[in-house]
Amino acid sequence: MTSLTEIRDGVLRDMPRKSGLDARETTQTGKTDEQPTVARELALVPGLVIEHPSGKTTLTVPAQRIMAAAEAEKWLLRIQGRFVGSEAPNRNGAMWSADDLMYGLPTVASGPLNWLHSERKVVGCIASAGYVDRQTAAGVVTAPHLQAQSVMWRWLYPEECRIAERAADNNALWYSMECVSENVECSPTAGGCGAKFPYATYMRERAKTCEHMMSGSAPRRFENPIFQGGAIIVPPIRPGWADADAEVVRTAAAAADGLDAADFSLETSDLTAMLQQVASWQKAG
Repeated sequence: MTSLTEIRDGVLRDMPRKSGLDARETTQTGKTDEQPTVARELALVPGLVIEHPSGKTTLTVPAQRIMAAAEAEKWLLRIQGRFVGSEAPNRNGAMWSADDLMYGLPTVASGPLNWLHSERKVVGCIASAGYVDRQTAAGVVTAPHLQAQSVMWRWLYPEECRIAERAADNNALWYSMECVSENVECSPTAGGCGAKFPYATYMRERAKTCEHMMSGSAPRRFENPIFQGGAIIVPPIRPGWADADAEVVRTAAAAADGLDAADFSLETSDLTAMLQQVASWQKAG
């Protein structure tokens, strides 16, 4: 199989090299300024759409972007999964409504990601988050929930990243959220009395709340939450929400020299035509 590098080098051999008027340009004053010769390097053109006679359309990717992605994967471990659910209490008796999740969604992204809820061991950050409604949710989780995409810093925590990867391989990698809220409600939909108390009262003066909250006999709804971050959970620790499954995002990023036509679902002839088109533009320029 012909690699991209071999095709590129073949095209480069036939390309004329411009020297920028023999590396000299004349200014309006009649003086001649030395201009450095710019070396031309052929790369895939970002955003270029090429249509082939076969009807196949190709959107090219710059080679340097492939290289950058490959380098980034050495230092980052990417994780995605379900972050927090709604409507039913978790193992800790905490719950949220769908409206609560919508309220808290803007606070998830950019939050810290710690290891096993250890606030002193921040191993990454949450990159982005999204809301999944009932119509979109499918499979194990059918209720509205939030998803999150995160990165762990492999260069700082290589061992934790290795553990996370092994856990993911065994379907035992989870998220766990951390939040505060405006109020805490003794959930009337799950056997509670419906009383509400400020979050600070619930946390610091439990004796001033209802009997259900004092005894822990009914789920608590955290109304209007602010998500302050999340945690990576691996065995033997278990997450509060049993369905907070996460997975490692495996990327196929690799150096350009290791790619061939099959990696782009193209025929070698297609790639050759694409690179020759780029070469013709550079000749014309």
